[in-house]
This record gives sequence, C-alpha cells and structure tokens, in this order.
Amino acid sequence: MPPAAASLPEQSVVAEEDNKKNNLKRPSNSSEEAFQKSIDEIKNTIDKLQAEMTVINEKINNADRSSASLKKDELREKQSEIRKKRTQTRELLKNMNDSFQRKKRELRMNKDKSQYKTTKEVDNQIIKLEKQIESGSLKIIEEKRIVAEISQLKKLKKTVESFDIQQFIIDEEQKAIDELRKTLDDDEIDMKKYNSEFDQLKNELDEINVLYDEKKRIRELIANEIENRREIINARNQFRQQQDEERRRRWEAQKEKKEQYEAQKRADIAARIREDASIPAFQNEIYTCDALINYFQTFQGNGKANEQTPAATSAFSTNIRELDTSSNMPEGMILTKKADRNDDYFIGKKNSSKKKTPKDKKSTSFNLDIDILQQLTTVKVSIPINVADIGKTIEDLIARKDYYLENQLKVTNENIEKAEAEISALENRSIRGQDYRERSRNKQSNKSTITQSEVASTTSTVVTTTLEVVETVETTSTNNEMVSEEILDNASSSAVASQVKEETQ
Repeated sequence: MPPAAASLPEQSVVAEEDNKKNNLKRPSNSSEEAFQKSIDEIKNTIDKLQAEMTVINEKINNADRSSASLKKDELREKQSEIRKKRTQTRELLKNMNDSFQRKKRELRMNKDKSQYKTTKEVDNQIIKLEKQIESGSLKIIEEKRIVAEISQLKKLKKTVESFDIQQFIIDEEQKAIDELRKTLDDDEIDMKKYNSEFDQLKNELDEINVLYDEKKRIRELIANEIENRREIINARNQFRQQQDEERRRRWEAQKEKKEQYEAQKRADIAARIREDASIPAFQNEIYTCDALINYFQTFQGNGKANEQTPAATSAFSTNIRELDTSSNMPEGMILTKKADRNDDYFIGKKNSSKKKTPKDKKSTSFNLDIDILQQLTTVKVSIPINVADIGKTIEDLIARKDYYLENQLKVTNENIEKAEAEISALENRSIRGQDYRERSRNKQSNKSTITQSEVASTTSTVVTTTLEVVETVETTSTNNEMVSEEILDNASSSAVASQVKEETQ
C-alpha cells in the first residue's frame, strides 16, 4: 500500500471523531488533496501491474498450454494402456510358465518310471524278441513269455508315444513364453519413450504454470490496490454520510413537528366546524321571532307601547332600539320626513295615485327602527306598513317560528352531516398532500443514493452535487408544506363561510 494510502484511513478515523465533537464539520482541503494523491498513486500502481499482466498473457498465449496439456493427456492414456497391457501379459506369462513347468515335471516323472524313453527303443526290443521266436530254439514256456513280453512292449509303446506328444506341447508353450517375453521387452521400450516425452511436456507445463502463478499474484496485487482504493473512498465518504444522516434527522424532526402542527390545526378546524354544526339550526331566527313578537305586541291597544316592553325584550340579545313613546315624544306626534333630516331608517308606506280618506294621525302614524327592518328581512316576514298590519305581522312571525321549530332537528342533522363530509374532505386533502411530499422525498432520496454510489467509484465533485440536490429537496418539501398549510386555511375558511351561509338561509 502507498504511504499516503496507508495514512488516509487513520486520518479518516481521526476526522470522524473530530466531526462528532465539532458537530460534523466539513473535511479540510488538505484531506481532499491527500485523498486525490492517494487515488493517483493507486492508479499508477494498477497501471504498472496491468502492463506486467499484459506481458505474462502474451507469454502464456505463445506457450499454448492447452496443446501441451492435450499431448500430456494423450501420453498419459498411452502409458496407461501399456501398463494395463503389460499387467495382462505378465499375468498370462505367469500362468503359461506355471503350466509349462508342471508339464515338464510330469514328463520327467513319467520317463523316470518307464524303462524305455523313446518308441525306437521299444521297436528295437520288439524286433529282437520276434527274432528269438523265429529262430525256433526257444522252449514253449520261453516262447509264451516272449510273446507276452512283446504284447506288453506294444502297450508300452503307446505310453512312450505320449511322451513325444507331451514334449511337443512343452516345446510349443516354450515358444509362446518366449514371444510374450519379447512383447514385454517391446512394451518396456515404448514405456521409456513415452515417459521421456511425458517428462518433457511436464517441464513445459511447469514453466507455463509458473506464468499462471505470476499472473495470479499480479491479479491479487491489483485486487488489493482496488480494495485499498475502496477503503480510502469509503473512509472519505463516511463523513459525508454522517452529514446526510444528520440532515435527514433534522428533516425528520422538522417533518414530525410540522405534522403535529398540521394535525393539531386540522383538529382545531374540525372541532370548530363540529361545534358550529352542532348548534341547533334556526336558533337565532327563533330568538329573533320571539323578540319581534314581543316588540310588536307592544303596539296593540291604540298604538300605545306596553309598559312591560323593556322587560319582555331584554331577555333576547336582539339589539333592538325600542321606541320611547312616553318621554321623548308627545302622544300623537310624528317624526319629520326623511328628506328633511339625516336619519337613516326606512318607513313603510303604500304608494297610490288615488286619494285616500284622511285618517287619524294617532292611529296611522307608524315608525320602525332600522334594526327592526333588518330582523324582519332576516326571518323573511313582510314589513308592516301601519299599525293595522301589526296583527298580521305577529301571525307571520308565529308561523315562521313554528316552521323553524319543526325543521330545526332536520336541518341541524343535515348541517352535522355536511360538517363531517367537510372534515373528511379536509383529512383526505391533507393525506394526499403528505403522500405527495413523501413520494417527492423518496424520489429525491433515491436520486441521492444513486449519486452517492457513483461517488464511491468516481470523484468527490458528484458528492457535493448530491448534497446540493438534498438541500434543494428540503427547500421544495418546505414549500410544499407551506402550500399545504395555505390549502388547509382556505378549506377551513370555506367551511366556516359555507356554515354561515346555510344558517342564514
């Protein structure tokens, strides 16, 4: 390992400990220069080893190891065949030699037992005995003895003849044994020849194997250099991975805090929507009807206000400005025209081209405050033109109140259902927004991971680009979360406005 390459892992370990103490600071320029120097030295070493590998490969190709191995295998097969053949020949020779010796001993024993060794000796003895019989000088007893002896000799002749056959067989076996011994000698010569060729090929293959061993050694050196380079890159990237992890933890903490904030905000909005929806429908309208009924009942009885009016209407927060008919205005007195003063109110009056019969101003004079007019419009009841219309107005208010009471439960349930639907839609929009942000984050994380892998095998510039991409992703995610908050606020405002509109209707 080069000196710089050997020292870099130690620097990486020290840098790692310093990074933990200094809240993961970036490496200094000197460490980057040492890293690049180590990488260059390893690259030069690998180039030199590759050049040596090329030379060895050329020698191996010229040596033609496969052809030598093939010839060696052929010689080995021939040697095996010769050994097998010699084994069989020796076995056959042993058997033939045993048979030859046994037959030779038997022939010798038979000859030792017999008086005559050859058929010629037997024939000569038979001729000799026959001549004695032909001479006529023998006695009958001697002649019979000689005749019996001749007969015995003729039988013995057959036995002596078998000696010749046995000898012939022994001679033939001797020839076969000699041939087998000659074959063994020839095989021995071939074996020596093959052994010599085999030893020559073995030496050639040993030289080729030396080249292969050298090639293996160089390959291991290259692998070691590559491993050293990988360790250096890993040590260099470890700090950046820690930076990425720290950035991810910060992002996760911000994300969790943001999700808690959004969840609490959605819960508050949902609680407000449910609270607004749970208010009985037409409650304000019913209060308004009661207040107006009490108010208009004060005008019954010659147009004089009931002295109990303030007590009757004070129970409702209707903000009705009641007429003061006792202290501020004399009985029968009316206000001036609207054109002659700056009061902002409306006086109901019928327009007719026909002349009307004069009426008593005390009974026809009728003035209403602007708040009363607005409340009559709210409950959709016609505005009385004069005191004579007050009875009909009270009846309309009672009918309107009955309508509100009859439909109060139904409309309240409908409002609750609409509120739940609005809350569900709000939750769904929030979930979709979270899924979108999560997919965007995962997509950018995958891109960051791919870039980190390329960094491990190339240069450090790509790692810096990856970190910038991660920061861009965080900015994009923050913007998406701000947009999601704006959507939630708009949804909440829309839900409240919709609820107010429904209550007004």
